[in-house]
Amino acid sequence: MKLINVEPRDDYIVRIFLDDDSIIDFDVKAELERIPCYKPLYDKALF
Repeated sequence: MKLINVEPRDDYIVRIFLDDDSIIDFDVKAELERIPCYKPLYDKALF
């Protein structure tokens, strides 16, 4: 399984596209809150 593409979505969701035609929506908000160095990603323009 290989990663093909990643798209940022609303509300800090990342949509992940895999080479087996799978699509996974991953909520990264908990990770942003848990890991201090990710704080700049709260800026929606940067996210």
